[in-house]
Order: sequence, then C-alpha cells, then structure tokens
Amino acid sequence: MKIRAILFLAVLIPVYSFGQNIIIKQDVLADQEESNYGPNKKYYKSTFTGLGLLFGKPDATGSAINGYKSFYYESGSRKKRQMGSFFAIGRDLSLNFRSFSIKQNDSKTFGGIAQHKAERLFNINGNLLIYTRYNFKPKRGNQLGKYLDLAGYVEYAMITRHVVTDKLDEALGGNTIKSYYRGLPYLNKWNYGVTARLGFRHMLLFCQYRFSDMFNRSPQFPYQELPRFCAGICFDVPDEFSRDR
Repeated sequence: MKIRAILFLAVLIPVYSFGQNIIIKQDVLADQEESNYGPNKKYYKSTFTGLGLLFGKPDATGSAINGYKSFYYESGSRKKRQMGSFFAIGRDLSLNFRSFSIKQNDSKTFGGIAQHKAERLFNINGNLLIYTRYNFKPKRGNQLGKYLDLAGYVEYAMITRHVVTDKLDEALGGNTIKSYYRGLPYLNKWNYGVTARLGFRHMLLFCQYRFSDMFNRSPQFPYQELPRFCAGICFDVPDEFSRDR
C-alpha cells in the first residue's frame, strides 16, 4: 500500500508542477542592461538624422554658392557615456551628403569661367565626431534635458561628383544635358572641423565650421575655397534600452 502511495505521489508532483503559471521570471542580463542604459544613465545609444544648409562667405567671389540651394544631410549612430550629472562624452559615426550649388555669374571661376544652366559639387563622406556634453539641469530624472555639445570631427570623402547642367539644342530632341565629372584631382579626401550643438531632449540645433581646405590648389586648378559653415537641425531616436522612462 505504501509503495502504491509513493508511486502515485511521484507521478502527481511533476504533473502538478509543470502545470503551474510562471509568476516571476528573472533575466539578469536584460535587467543589468536596462539599469545601465538610458538618457541620463551610464550609457546611451541612438540613431540620428540631420538636415541643414551650407552658407558663409567664400574665399573669393569666384566660388560663391546659392545658399538656399546648397544643403547638408546626415544619418548615423550616436553613443554617450555619462561621467557625472553635468558632464558626458560621446561619439557619432555617420554618413553625410554635402551639395554645393555654384552661383553662375561673371565672377565665377570654379569649374572654369563658362556659365551653365546649373552647376553643383557634391560629396558623400564617412564622418567620425567626438563630443563633450554639458547639461544645464543636473536634476532632470532619466531624461536628456537641455544641453550643449562641443565637438570636433574628421571625415573622408568616399564619393565626389562635379555636375554641370546645360541647355540642349531643341533640334537634338531634348531640353537639357547633364555632365558628370568624377575622380576630381583638386579635391582633398580628408577634411576636419568643429561643431556646436544645442539640445532639447531628442532635438538638436547644430552649427558646423570646416577648418580644412577642400581644394588642393594648383596652377591647373586655381579654385578658391567654398563656404565653410553649415547649420541645421538633428533628431535623435534612442534604441530600446535608452528611451525615456
């Protein structure tokens, strides 16, 4: 009788235990990641997209641009390491697109003195930016708050094109023709500069200044430098563990 009772319990207990609902489940790694990541925690990760305008005074009137047609676009990933309530450091890795619309007038020298219907110089760059962040409000909870970024960047021109658009003789059956020039010997591959950003949580206003010269001037290509300023707006999209809580 005792043997039968023991066998019965041996069968019943596993069946009963497998049928229970899990009330508490602990994932130690996930909990640790969640506790370390956040807008105002030790680590912060996000992706970002920015859009701006290229502007400023060129080195000479021969390299003047149409400011409202010259633009900048960037997209990449951002990391931040909080060092204290006021201070943090971080880095951006991104691709950016710069497009300069060359003004067509009698003073033009970039690309030659010939005037066209439209003329544009653009490049696609790989960019590394290192920044320091200074927060204005130390007691802000787990949020980015308001802050100032001061940064330096270096970038490498991966793709460059000089594009010229001209009117086409209607007798040839068209209105315009575009010419693309690549492998431009007068462009420097590496450029560097500084950036200042004013942030309001996940929105940033930025202004960038390029210290380096884009052009490698020579007697064959005596082109003056294009404007060095860029300003615009950037939006930060935090990853799963870096969102506001």
